[in-house]
Amino acid sequence: MKALFGYRLAMSKFVVAALFFFGTISASFSVYAGVTTVQALDFGEWLSYNNDVEYEITVDTDGSYSFDSSGFVMIAAPQEGIYDIDGMTPNAAVSSVVAIQTLALTYSTGTFQMDVFQDSHGSNVDGDGVLRVWIGATANTTGNSVSYNDGTYSGTVQIQVNY
Repeated sequence: MKALFGYRLAMSKFVVAALFFFGTISASFSVYAGVTTVQALDFGEWLSYNNDVEYEITVDTDGSYSFDSSGFVMIAAPQEGIYDIDGMTPNAAVSSVVAIQTLALTYSTGTFQMDVFQDSHGSNVDGDGVLRVWIGATANTTGNSVSYNDGTYSGTVQIQVNY
């Protein structure tokens, strides 16, 4: 029992969150749109007890999630991101939405890379020029055996709407 307690003290607790900037593309030039965060993409709160290989947390656009139990113990569940992007051409057909990481989730000296982005959205912008987009992604540990510090890890994702 005493050894288990000591081991638990070595675990790191962290919160992973993502901040977003949005852009849209119309024809061949860039137009920047406004964004309202309905629900921020949040990878949850975890105890990280193993960083010997890359471990991942995945949040899907429907709010479901999965994680490597060999590397994490969940404290608070993740949630998908929901965003209203406005200032677009009303009723325009949406051909695609592309999300990419522009800054890794970072706190102190620790980082998580975000990849395997998912999106869900309507096929058209609504009559008010707003498109609701659901975003999911995967956050990966470094796998370098260095412990993560307690804190909130924040990064940046760019979302491009092509219509």
